[in-house]
Amino acid sequence: MRDYGFKLIQLSLTGQGLKKAMISFSEGLNVIYGPSDTGKTFIVQCIDFIFGGKNAPKPIPEANGYDSISLVISPWASSEKFNLTRSLKGGEVMLSAEGLQPRKLSKRHSDKNEDSISRFLLRLTDLDGKRVRKNSRGETDSLSFRDLAKLIVVDEEEVIGERSPYLSGQAVSRTKEQSVFRLLLMGIDDSSIISIEDPKISKVRNTAKIEVIQQLLDESSKELGQMGLWPDESAVKQGIDDIEMELERLNAELSAENDAINALETKRRSLWEDYKRAQSQLAVLSELRTRFVLLSDQYKSDLARLEAISEAGFRLAQMPLERCPVCGALPEHHRNDHMKDIPPDELAISCEKEASKIRGLIQDLSETSKGNDFQIAINTEFAKRIHKELIAADNIIKNELKPRFQAVAMKIRELTDKQPVFLRALYLYECIMDFSKLIDYLKKENSQKPAKNAFTSLSASETEEFCKEVEAVLREWKYPDLDRVTFSEHDDDIIISGQRRASHGKGVRAITHTAFNLGLLRFCLKRSMPHPGLLVVDSPLVVYRQADPDFDPRDKDFSPDVKDAFYRSLSTAKDIQVIIFENDSPPADLIANIIHFTKTDEGRYGFIPRIVI
Repeated sequence: MRDYGFKLIQLSLTGQGLKKAMISFSEGLNVIYGPSDTGKTFIVQCIDFIFGGKNAPKPIPEANGYDSISLVISPWASSEKFNLTRSLKGGEVMLSAEGLQPRKLSKRHSDKNEDSISRFLLRLTDLDGKRVRKNSRGETDSLSFRDLAKLIVVDEEEVIGERSPYLSGQAVSRTKEQSVFRLLLMGIDDSSIISIEDPKISKVRNTAKIEVIQQLLDESSKELGQMGLWPDESAVKQGIDDIEMELERLNAELSAENDAINALETKRRSLWEDYKRAQSQLAVLSELRTRFVLLSDQYKSDLARLEAISEAGFRLAQMPLERCPVCGALPEHHRNDHMKDIPPDELAISCEKEASKIRGLIQDLSETSKGNDFQIAINTEFAKRIHKELIAADNIIKNELKPRFQAVAMKIRELTDKQPVFLRALYLYECIMDFSKLIDYLKKENSQKPAKNAFTSLSASETEEFCKEVEAVLREWKYPDLDRVTFSEHDDDIIISGQRRASHGKGVRAITHTAFNLGLLRFCLKRSMPHPGLLVVDSPLVVYRQADPDFDPRDKDFSPDVKDAFYRSLSTAKDIQVIIFENDSPPADLIANIIHFTKTDEGRYGFIPRIVI
């Protein structure tokens, strides 16, 4: 089973109110034969038209009223079927398949548009995205399926032609056609080729380049002159070196000054922390001193109150008992149950003891206050000293270090501003030198003139295996007096037994043309290289037609055994599809898909059903 390519399943022609014209194909050999005017050539033209051909099938009377062609194809690698439909009037191709949304395929090939009939068929053939040379300068085009069509669909005019089977006869297309043939033989496209510019265009382009470069050279010289540095390049280079050395020294000096400032700033921050800490402690100690004063006043007040109470107690104890000042009763009549208070003399003694205790506390508080005042004095002195050091550090940073740092930074800025001028000057010197060399090169440059066919000619080694395959085909067909098949680079065609293929009559040209195309198909199949895997040929055996008015006397010695061997060889083909259209019948015992157009009421009249009135 082939990994790529496709086969034809069914071709049909439809029209409103008309019976569908339909023909089915199978793998291997298909033979459609019968007399002229039965639609054989029309079928070939329909197939080519569906494949993106520019020309619609030539009108025939039987096709009147039919307006659409449908071709069912199937990849060799799967059982999937695709239906391609196109109007006989032309236009786009409609693609449909089971499980897929129908979509339009452009009739024109474009490497930017994947939805074209060409790109669709190339994907099935594993050739999509390939590029081939189109001229001797190495310019490339994307491969189109139309570039392959002539190798798989051969009409009755092409099959008897004298030119190479893969050439169209158009001189402008020859290089591309050679590249397509080489792609099929070698399996390698030309996408890696770097094209060479047209010598005429190159000369004009070089002249324009010289003018532009000369203008740039003049502008660079003028700018150098304005700098006052022209034409001493060595002085500019020395100036750049001096600036770089001085900048290196100044940056080191700036770094040292910055380190000194940072060190002093670190010390300053430490002093400031110490100063804030001393101020905080002074605030605490001052608050304590205030509280100590208040506590001392409180002690003194309590002491005075106790002394007063003690004095009053002693005095009351010395007073005699008299009548009650309230009721006037004599002492002996006084009630003693309310006499529970401490006697005045005892109260006086107690107050004296408490006063003594307070005096001790006052003494302790006095000593603590002195210690607190001492700490205040120490911290005040420490804060003054730290403050002086802070002011000194600020003055050193402000008046010494920062001015020196700024002076060095200013020098660096001056040199930094000066450096680009010298660098620009050096750049201009280099530009002037490069421009001068480039102008000289462009003036001396000769346009490249590649040898004719230098890119596309095929060597004998590349064509030897292909020729062996064609030779094997011709031997199977019992080609008379066959010696060797070789390839002619001059004709882009095969040489059979030392004789040019084109030198034979049209009958031999037809069968050897078919051998060429079939040999290419078999060559690709054996080497697992991309090829559609099918061949459609119209009238390859014209030499055997009875009473042919166009019989070429050069074919008079051609063996009639070829016809029988031709069909029997093709009937054994596997994994390819060959469709032959002929007038005469094949061997009666041939095993193949044989369809006979009778042009009579017996059997099948032709491709298009006959309308009986």
